[in-house]
Amino acid sequence: MSETIFFWMAVSPAILLTILMIIGDFDIEFDITDGHFDVGHSHGVGPLGVKVLLAFTSGFGLGGYLAHSFDWSINPILCGLLFAIPSYLIVFIFMRIMYSQRGNSQVIATNVVGQKARVVNIIHPNSVGEIIVKDPNVETEIYMPATGNDKVIEKDTIVTVESVEGGTAKVKTEG
Repeated sequence: MSETIFFWMAVSPAILLTILMIIGDFDIEFDITDGHFDVGHSHGVGPLGVKVLLAFTSGFGLGGYLAHSFDWSINPILCGLLFAIPSYLIVFIFMRIMYSQRGNSQVIATNVVGQKARVVNIIHPNSVGEIIVKDPNVETEIYMPATGNDKVIEKDTIVTVESVEGGTAKVKTEG
């Protein structure tokens, strides 16, 4: 019985993870640092994102299945953890690398100059916040770090991207 449970713990999350990787930019994230919960878009990978948790679960199921099926001397639950942690780390690091490559493209950065954007994290004076802006050439939304001027720019404010330097947008408010 437990062999079947471990098998499906390995296979089901692996199938879902594959589908989510193919779909691409859809994810459900919970950011542990600020308690922010996002559904439907992904501007990075957090430690509690669905994709990395699916990798953890699949690794756990695979380790438990192998230990149980081949009568390894190690407890299947412990073996599951020994497989789950590297699975989690591999997917987490791989996704961090992929998202950093996507977000640092200068081609994308120059496309957004002059575009309207929405503030998703408050921009304080002399500080960096975050905006979401649509790249008109590829019809995708991009999350970018952003700086403003000498006043606070609140969340959900519509701004215009003036320039992009080093991957950080300089924005201005209307009016």
